[in-house]
Amino acid sequence: MSEQERIRLAAFAIAGAFEGGRGYANYQNYDRGIVSYGRFQFTLSSGSLGRVLGIYFDTSTSAVSDRLRAFRDRINAKEESLRHDDTFKALLIEAAEEDEMRDAQDAITIRDYWNPSQDSASVRGVKTPLGQALFFDMAIQHGPMHMYIQRAEAHFGVPPKSRLIENGITEVQLISQTAIERRDFLYDFADRNNYPGVKARGDFWIDLTSEEDWQLHGDDDGNVFVFGRPVQVKKPDPQRTRTPVTDPGEAISGVFTARTWVQGRKEPDITAEKSATLDASESIRVTRRYDVSDVEVWFKSDQGWFPLKHPSTPGAAFATVRLDV
Repeated sequence: MSEQERIRLAAFAIAGAFEGGRGYANYQNYDRGIVSYGRFQFTLSSGSLGRVLGIYFDTSTSAVSDRLRAFRDRINAKEESLRHDDTFKALLIEAAEEDEMRDAQDAITIRDYWNPSQDSASVRGVKTPLGQALFFDMAIQHGPMHMYIQRAEAHFGVPPKSRLIENGITEVQLISQTAIERRDFLYDFADRNNYPGVKARGDFWIDLTSEEDWQLHGDDDGNVFVFGRPVQVKKPDPQRTRTPVTDPGEAISGVFTARTWVQGRKEPDITAEKSATLDASESIRVTRRYDVSDVEVWFKSDQGWFPLKHPSTPGAAFATVRLDV
């Protein structure tokens, strides 16, 4: 496991513990989301549950997915009556046993929350595991466009999204103040709405910055604690083990030409460690093609694996491929 993958898995484990801690099958129907489902509580009302299910429907051929497809119109309409539909609930919980559902949840989480949070970290030069994990947790709870980082920057009088050190402040200063801004908001929200439980999430990150656990290694056993329960961060559990595949797919010879910016990976998996990137119109030689499904296709080059199609962006083709005759 690469260090960057450890950081991501640790961040997912922490945020998942705050979002209910029951993993991919997590389900509740008591708030404005109508139905909230999955490891990170994708909601029917926001459309995020519909996006997860769209990928799942494209990739799963199980009897459960067939039965869930019967709800598609009601899902798209964000129908309030689904809140109390026991069949819908039972099917969602059962679907969480499938890799296709877990992959769908991961794909949406990475695309809509992890990647934007890491873009926010990268543009500022945030490198610590603690900083990256905090940015992700805020994206999950408040959405990627929250204002807490900008409030911290305003506190120091530096421009938004400016590079650390160059702007006169350190990463420790920015992350510590961001945790304070977020905690203060949560305390105010809790007091105004009589939700005292949300204060713990703000306190958690304040504690980590106070303890200076910038590498996010936890205690001597590698744990941090959410609501008194241990969450492993030094050697986080990916929750499911993928069987390593060496050079999957078929040998080919051709040219892969990017239509847009494309991120390469060291393995044909969107969660794998990043390799090279391609700009629009850039071409590389490819030697293998791996069809994971009708909506996920990868090509291998000496610079890594590049997606031609991926369920996180349904219907899009990131490149054209010309095979040698």
